[in-house]
Formats: sequence, C-alpha cells, structure tokens
Amino acid sequence: MDIDIHNIFSTYEKRFDRAREARKIYRPWIEEEKSEIIQLVKKSLGFKNQLVPEIKSEVFKTEQRKDYDIQFLKFTSWENVFGAALLYMPKRRKQKNPFVLICCGHGAYGKLNPGYQALAGILAQMGIITLMPDNIGQGERVHMGHKEAVVPLSCGLTIQGLIVMETMAWLAWAKNELPIDFGKMAAVGNSGGGTLTSFLSVLCPELPVLSSSGHPGSLEFIARKEKQHCACNIVPGYAGKFEMWQLYGCFSPKHLFLFQGRNDHLFPEDLFYSNARKTSMVYEAMNAPHMLRTEIMPGYHPWDNERRQKLACFLAEQFDLPLPEQPEDDCLTSDDTCFTHWPREAITVNELSRRLSGCTAPDDLRLWDIFPPDIPECEIRQITPRGDTRWILAQYEAFLSDKKYFHRPHRGQWFVVLLQCVSFSWFRVFKPT
Repeated sequence: MDIDIHNIFSTYEKRFDRAREARKIYRPWIEEEKSEIIQLVKKSLGFKNQLVPEIKSEVFKTEQRKDYDIQFLKFTSWENVFGAALLYMPKRRKQKNPFVLICCGHGAYGKLNPGYQALAGILAQMGIITLMPDNIGQGERVHMGHKEAVVPLSCGLTIQGLIVMETMAWLAWAKNELPIDFGKMAAVGNSGGGTLTSFLSVLCPELPVLSSSGHPGSLEFIARKEKQHCACNIVPGYAGKFEMWQLYGCFSPKHLFLFQGRNDHLFPEDLFYSNARKTSMVYEAMNAPHMLRTEIMPGYHPWDNERRQKLACFLAEQFDLPLPEQPEDDCLTSDDTCFTHWPREAITVNELSRRLSGCTAPDDLRLWDIFPPDIPECEIRQITPRGDTRWILAQYEAFLSDKKYFHRPHRGQWFVVLLQCVSFSWFRVFKPT
C-alpha cells in the first residue's frame, strides 16, 4: 500500500497538539498536586522504590594529585550489574566535607571525559568530595547496552528510570560511606546529565542543592523532534501529562541553578527562557525567588571553562567555600579505567530488566514492536537523515501512550522462564564468596 508518509507525521503533530490541550496544569507549590506530579513521573519512568539497589564498592587503585586523591571504584548495584566510578577526595579534610555528584551525559568515555574531569578537579580543590559514576551502558559500561536497548520498555521499565534508581542508590551510599555534610550535598549535570538531574529534582527531596544544564526547556519539544532519540530519552506517556518546569518546580524552595549556552543548537534559547519563567513562578509562589538562578551564557552545548567556573562559583556560594586560585589541569586519559577486563558474569541492561520485572522479551526486540505506530502494516519510506523513520514514529507512539507493554512467555517458554528464576534464586542464596 502506498502511504503518504508526510500525512503520517501530520497525524502525529495533531495528536501532540491534542495532548497539550488536554494537559492538566499541576501546580507544584500545592502539596496535593505536587504529589500527583511525582506519581506521574514515577509511572512514566517505571520507577519503584523497592527496585532501588544497594551500591557495594571497592577501591581498585588511587592516584594522587597535589590537592586531592582520585580513587578508582569498582561497584555492583543490582546482582551482577557491574560499574565503575571516580571518587575525588580532597586532602584538605574537615570532619564532614561538602559532597557533589556529577551526573555524566553522553560525552565520550563517560566519567573520563575531560570536561567532567576538569569540573571534578576544581570541586575537589575547593574541598568538595566529588563522585562521578558511569551511567548504565556508558563509559566502561558500554557492554551493558544503552543507545538502542528497548527491552526495558517492554518490561514496564525505562533506561532513564534505571539510571535514576541507581543514582539514588549512589546518594544513599555516599551518606553511609563518606564523611559528608548532609546539609551540603548537590547533584549537577549537563545534557544527559541535565536530563538525569531534572528527574532527581522530583525524586530526591533530600538533596539541598541541584544544577541542571544543557537540557532545561520543554519535554514536548524533545518528544516531537524528528530524530531518533537515544533509548534513555524515551520516557513513555509524558506527553500531555507533565512539563519540565513542573519537574524543576518540585525542587522548590531549595537552591536550583539552571543554565545553558546561547548557541546550543539542541535546545532553543526561547524555550529555556520560557521554562525559567514558569519555574520562577513556582519559586515565587513558595516565597523563595532568591533560591532560583537561571542564566544563558555564551557557548554551545557542552560545558566549557566559563560554565564550569560559573557552576563552581554557585557551589562555592552554597557551601561557603573559596574558589581555587589555579585549578590543576592533570586529567586522566581514556585508558585510565577501573576494569582491565569486563567481568564475565556481568549482565546486560536487557537481562537486568527481565530479572527486575519477571517479564521476558527477546534481545532483538525493536521499538516499533513495543509501541507500533498507528499506521497500516507497510514498508515505511525513510525520509529523514536523522535516524530510522519507523523508530521515530514509534517514539511518538511511546511518548503519547498510556499503556505499559509486558512481554509474557509463550506456552512453550514457561519451563525455560521457571528454570531461569530458580537458577537466579539459587545463585542469590548460594553465591560463592
């Protein structure tokens, strides 16, 4: 059947318009409505408190710098889910130091990206204990799968939700394992890290300080992009349910710094200002306008020296710390990894999702198998250079969908699934030490 693909895109544009018209305007400064936002966010992410793991870590090695040490951490979160992180420990120690979690984005090499390291070094010189973990499927954890891993979506989960849950486990780990001041904790992130911090603003009320950049704008704008998103950006059902300013509004009245580059081609300047205005409305309603800071700076999408300095100044102000006179410039390289070999027993994000949900789905599942576009079965013509057209249409369906897809075993598969569950339970009980 010859289908006009342009008409299909037009149909989805109208569906997004209708979703926006029907969206309820939740007011985060009213406790009952804030609770509704939190529940909607949890539903879209597939977030469940009982699924938040426990971080177990060990120091692989330590490198010394003039003002701080860098500890290379190996860790596990869920069973057989391995990861790597860098912990910057200042040599100027107090009984309890401030703490900052740097949430990495899609920068090359994850935590070993020079831009992230440069900020970590500045903060450590200021006396801040700084943690940088690799997110699921990024940095040293690429073997887990990330960019096109859609099996989590088939299990009622999301990549972003799993990252949020693991990040919350890191914050609990920091409170238990590090000599930190609970009143001087912050999470900061740019781009994908900005996405993560936007969800932390809703789900981590224990954080007193937060900064999000390279992302604040409009969730609807992101959902309607005619490009193939990374799987971590696909959060089902949020179109027509909540917007970005409501996420940041849930953080009020605590210290929040939103910023981005003027020439950031991924997120238009006008949308940043619109989001900032609406977020400021929440802070004003809670009599805390001085706790919100928003700024457009010269530059493009990634952090540059000016933005790192602005962020360091913001944190110095909140934590009552001096800025370093001459930041060290001695970064690790992409070869400075925590693992010499990826553990043979490590599982992928697909296997993790099957274990957490009890659902089953093949590794070769495609996004359009989970969220089939509302069109007749046909061969879809590729009309955009920015990814697979069928994937893009399936994204639209995901963002607009209220359903949760669960891949259940066929009759002949039940014995295999039962055997997998018994084997996993046996491993948990009789795991060798």
